[in-house]
Amino acid sequence: MQHKSDAPVSGAVAESNYKYAIVASPTHPDAQELLAFWKSRPSDGIVIGRDVPSRKIANLLSHIAIYEPVDGRRDFRVRLAGNSVRGRYGSDIKGKLMSELFDPDAFHHHLRKTLEVLDNEAPMILDSHLVSGVVEKLHTEVVIVPVWSSDRGSKWVLAGFFYFN
Repeated sequence: MQHKSDAPVSGAVAESNYKYAIVASPTHPDAQELLAFWKSRPSDGIVIGRDVPSRKIANLLSHIAIYEPVDGRRDFRVRLAGNSVRGRYGSDIKGKLMSELFDPDAFHHHLRKTLEVLDNEAPMILDSHLVSGVVEKLHTEVVIVPVWSSDRGSKWVLAGFFYFN
């Protein structure tokens, strides 16, 4: 199943938009590695602090962000953002809310998709393109998976952002 969407970029030139499709499996080697790590998770799931960080995915940690649901799952707070993720936003986004990172329309769309990952307890893979007119500025594959908080009290989201040259 593919889902396509255009999401305007907050604070960017008006003609810049994210175009993405939900895909069945990743093509980026690092995205494949993160998905394989999630699929080989322990029977009780991946727990932040116990399973992440992990030597098994040490080479991927700079590409990972972890989001905690807040306000009754009406928003998500960035608990951790690797260097590559911070570079994408131009600053450290740790502690920021998802609603602060996107314009309102894009935020509500991202929120719905993130909640789908938690509710379905299944990964979602996005093939994302930042385009300005006909020029592709950035091509990213995003792997979003559900994980447990360190106290196993709630489900959080781990997202890996992998860039194509």
